[in-house]
Amino acid sequence: MTMREVGFAVLCLLSLLGRCPPLCHAQSDGSSTLESGEPLRVGLLASGNFPFSQPATGPTPENHAGLEVPLYSLEERLQGVSNGTLDLTISALSYTPGREAVVHFVRPFYYSSGVALFGDASRNGLALFGPGAQPGQQLQSPAGWQGLFTGNFPVGQTLCFVEGYYALPFVVQDVDVNIKIYPTLEQAAAKVQDGTCAALAYDSVTPASQVGLPMLNAPPAYVDPYGVAISRGDAGSELEHRLVYALTG
Repeated sequence: MTMREVGFAVLCLLSLLGRCPPLCHAQSDGSSTLESGEPLRVGLLASGNFPFSQPATGPTPENHAGLEVPLYSLEERLQGVSNGTLDLTISALSYTPGREAVVHFVRPFYYSSGVALFGDASRNGLALFGPGAQPGQQLQSPAGWQGLFTGNFPVGQTLCFVEGYYALPFVVQDVDVNIKIYPTLEQAAAKVQDGTCAALAYDSVTPASQVGLPMLNAPPAYVDPYGVAISRGDAGSELEHRLVYALTG
């Protein structure tokens, strides 16, 4: 699923929620989220990298499909759902056991994404596929990247990353690579194009046209599901049942 398709999926979910009355705003007094007459508050990520979010400096949408849709950072969204100031959060929220200790993830998850490598296989000595590697094959171990290439890539090579990219700590820990970090996707991709970096590590659901580089024929690493999070107190509630309906119906 591409990021555009993911965006449409989120938009459809918002629309379905807006047509499932009486979904209402979270309450701090302990009452059910479905007992108030106020709109449901759905936290989205304040990032221009997601199709239905805006830059943090842009205007915050007051209403979307009959819902309040404030934009927050990842930490603010998790905290808001946990303390009840947000009813739920969607968009760019991957599942981890640590996060599910704070919030409840509604099943099913609506898509998954991993870390792909973007670059020009004809440059920087890249030779795709080691013995037995198949296109689209999911890695059993992140360090398996080392066996997907002949020669010494990516060991000892330089990968470009976008500042704040979630998988950077995992890659540094698991794979012997040098890294360079740049503020934007465009700047990071440009450094691959000019030979500063051998490849760019970025989300596998991102279209190559958006990156400006072809995706290398190597299976993505760190594949995680992304989902909708509600408060742990709302697990099994009517709110969760309606979200499941919106995701599956």
